[in-house]
Amino acid sequence: MSDLLKNRIAWAGLEFETPADWEVSRHSPSFPSGGLVMVDRRRQRMEVAWRGCDREPDLRRSLEDLRERFSQPSSRSEPQSLDSVAGWVGFWCRADDQSSVAHALHWQRGTGRLIHVSIVARREDRVAGRRLAQAILRSFRDGGGGSRPIHWQAFGIDCQSPPGWRLTSTKVAPMDVELQFRHFRSGGRHEDGPRATIRRLGMAATWFNGDMQAFVRSRDPELDFEFKPCRCQGHDALMARAEGEIRKIYRWLGRRRTRLELIWLCEPMNALFRVITASPPQFPLQPQDFELKCVPSMMMADESA
Repeated sequence: MSDLLKNRIAWAGLEFETPADWEVSRHSPSFPSGGLVMVDRRRQRMEVAWRGCDREPDLRRSLEDLRERFSQPSSRSEPQSLDSVAGWVGFWCRADDQSSVAHALHWQRGTGRLIHVSIVARREDRVAGRRLAQAILRSFRDGGGGSRPIHWQAFGIDCQSPPGWRLTSTKVAPMDVELQFRHFRSGGRHEDGPRATIRRLGMAATWFNGDMQAFVRSRDPELDFEFKPCRCQGHDALMARAEGEIRKIYRWLGRRRTRLELIWLCEPMNALFRVITASPPQFPLQPQDFELKCVPSMMMADESA
């Protein structure tokens, strides 16, 4: 990772690196098209937008359209300076009296997605801003989906969704992050039953008494759980299993689901982690299939240094 970049983000198949103090302020879960917005302590610093294309776009034409869209009558865009980053085309333009914006486009043939990245730099620090923009663009990877797992790393969560699973909704609060996944058939339609939830509950020392069995029962009192102690990520963990489905409509239709939950306390992050799956009893989805890591790679690297 570049000396300028200390934070790794992975979202909807995209992976890139940013400065340590940049955080995700807005996001969308969609894989075919969506966006992310990164901010620092003062302002918006970067926006990433992606959309699927039926065929390879004309990047030069798209770039000229983008230049016309962001040009200002009172100023001219600066000469292109991003062609040195392999696979990207772009330009700098003036945003206001204090900042400039780098706009860059990239076409990923493997996923069929056009990626537009805009990075804000302070005008008085032009050289450092250009170095930062180039470092961020060089860090980009589009791992795609299809038959491959998708990496998700943001909001203190680091996991992989198995092939065929997509993120369908999120709930992001300062100390409570929840990602919900559904299984999709090859035609693009999700199945009604199988689902999975990844959750991180922060500030655990202020509210969690250490009794994981009681915690699981309190969240779903209607289910009859079986518990089995285990280990996960170097911590004492608990596997909970319940046969049946809390929603009566599924029971009436004969679409019973096996509910599994893997739960553990990560003391370095002061957070309780939960991976919950619900799937047909004959093909149970294991919580371990999502490969949730509780300690981010940067924290583990710092501890080993």
